[in-house]
Amino acid sequence: MYSSDVSVGAGVVKIDHGLLPVPAPATAALLKEAKAPIKAGPGNSELLTPTGVAILANFVDEFGLLPVMKIGSIGYGAGALESDEFANILRLMIGESAGPDDADADCVCLLETNVDDATGETIGFVMAKLLEEGALDVFTTAIGMKHNRPAVKLSVICAPDDRSRMEGIIFEQGLTLGVREQIVQRSKLLRKFVTVKTEYGEIQVKMALAEGKLVSAKPEYADCATAAKRHNVALAIIQQSVMNAFNSRILK
Repeated sequence: MYSSDVSVGAGVVKIDHGLLPVPAPATAALLKEAKAPIKAGPGNSELLTPTGVAILANFVDEFGLLPVMKIGSIGYGAGALESDEFANILRLMIGESAGPDDADADCVCLLETNVDDATGETIGFVMAKLLEEGALDVFTTAIGMKHNRPAVKLSVICAPDDRSRMEGIIFEQGLTLGVREQIVQRSKLLRKFVTVKTEYGEIQVKMALAEGKLVSAKPEYADCATAAKRHNVALAIIQQSVMNAFNSRILK
């Protein structure tokens, strides 16, 4: 079961001990244990109780965006709280995955910042450090900013739990004063690795499968680069040798 990020409301709530900020202490403690992502609002009232958190913690497998799916049925439940700002309802949708049978989906964090006053060396250093520290991908895009200044947009894809650490790396290098962030869903094809024997040694090949069919195969760059240096031959020759071995021994 999937759930969107949890809206806890805002303001204060009155309990036996007086007024307390939303979420109330018991609710906050349960949210911490459930590791549920929360957000304030909508409205200025309590929207989540300890009972609600307990239900989420017991049934929800993953929090994040709505997965790719075909809806089979929809149910609604209405609460007693009346508001002019939002509909106080809970919606449950039941369906089937609409992606390939062997595709996987997860949520990642996308960090972005525009940089117009850093050297290429600094940007390259930060990109390398982000990857060393566990970023899933780092890339730049050429953009134009105000006053017609050419710049680059630095984009970082990382696990949601690594967001703060990745932002810290960007800030500590003085690249920018602010970083945009968003949680996005990605679909991934099933990946398998096989090792093929070549005249230059054993090298891994990464295969991608969609609905059980091979859609791509590519030699692992690190293995090919190591073999090219060891045998003092061109990288392209190593890669071609690997694919020849793969096609003749794996696909036959």
